[in-house]
Amino acid sequence: MAGVARASVPLSVAVRDRRLLGGLFESWWPCQLELLDSLHGPERRHLWCLGRQSGKDAMIAALALQNAALRPDLDAILPAGILRSILVCCPRQDQAIDFIGTCAAHVARSRA
Repeated sequence: MAGVARASVPLSVAVRDRRLLGGLFESWWPCQLELLDSLHGPERRHLWCLGRQSGKDAMIAALALQNAALRPDLDAILPAGILRSILVCCPRQDQAIDFIGTCAAHVARSRA
């Protein structure tokens, strides 16, 4: 609806809500939730040392989607008519394709 302000949905809420970003897995691992929860704070940089198969792509895809779709407050700070972009860098094209697939899976499994 035009003129109706939407509230932002924190990442920690979105990944726990099966209608939003919580539908991809039966449940996120507790350590994944702890890391995702840490992103809601004043820190602007985070350094994570995570091993193979720890869910890095799924976590970053959730963050990118939350930023793109569930943060209208970020749209409000841009000049009218300017679109926001979410930049994600991958070292190789096949990794970028896999990442887009992970984002698509998050969206497909959401129930909203």
